[in-house]
Amino acid sequence: MNICERSKLLVKLSLDEDGFLNLERVRGICAYIEAQMPDNVKIPLLKDYFKRIKAIVEKQTATIEASAELSPEAFEELATKIRNRAGAKIEIKTLVNPNLLGGIKVRCGDDVFENSVADALNGLR
Repeated sequence: MNICERSKLLVKLSLDEDGFLNLERVRGICAYIEAQMPDNVKIPLLKDYFKRIKAIVEKQTATIEASAELSPEAFEELATKIRNRAGAKIEIKTLVNPNLLGGIKVRCGDDVFENSVADALNGLR
């Protein structure tokens, strides 16, 4: 079994029954690789495994960028909408981005929703 095939198998083992990453499984797999794999396989396998895990984490994490701090009510409303669309276990982070000039940008994996003054101004160029 080559590095890519092993990595794909280990990623499948890292997911729970709902398809979300399980941190304890990831830790166990990393410990297994460290203890059981020869040195010439260990580093390339870990690199490929983490590349795949990173892509999953990005899909299972939503980032809300806002021009100012969100109120708890606004955050909860957005979080509910995001979780209804992307899944209940999705992690949601917030960032203040003054470059937005008003509005929000939501990024979840490759999906981006932007409703900001900066986006509207860029559309006018």
